[in-house]
Amino acid sequence: MITEHHAFKLSGKVTFERVVGRPPFRTPVPMPNEACFYYIVEGHGRTFTPFGRVDQPAREGLVLQCGNYVTEFLDASTSDAFSAIAVHLYPEVLRKIYERDFPHFLEELDRAEPLRYATYGSSELLTNYIDSLQFYFANPTLVSEELQRLKIRELLLLLARTDK
Repeated sequence: MITEHHAFKLSGKVTFERVVGRPPFRTPVPMPNEACFYYIVEGHGRTFTPFGRVDQPAREGLVLQCGNYVTEFLDASTSDAFSAIAVHLYPEVLRKIYERDFPHFLEELDRAEPLRYATYGSSELLTNYIDSLQFYFANPTLVSEELQRLKIRELLLLLARTDK
């Protein structure tokens, strides 16, 4: 059961989303034209993809390409609640964000292998990034379109700095 849901929109699309609830909970997650960075803050999650099942402990991130998924939150021995943050990455929003200054790390995309999903274990970089998003969910009046653009750019730069 979901007990809290907060979302921020950019160009009419949900870009940042925070969900809090009590397990067990299962929901379909259709993403026909977007990728998503999905981070479990508290609890334990499991995502069913067309390519297999991904178990996701707390403080771990997951990048998913466009597609249809089912996510469930399971009872965890450490908590009776779950909390997750999603950053939705729409192609048209990314084009708008990078319309004037295409980042150098994306110039190498033609040499990158496409991925269906990738997990990102706990790291100080990701933890600090998620903590900063938690601050904005607690203080939504501080969130502007420009801040959302910066936070998406920050995430992509952090993910580009990993080995994936």
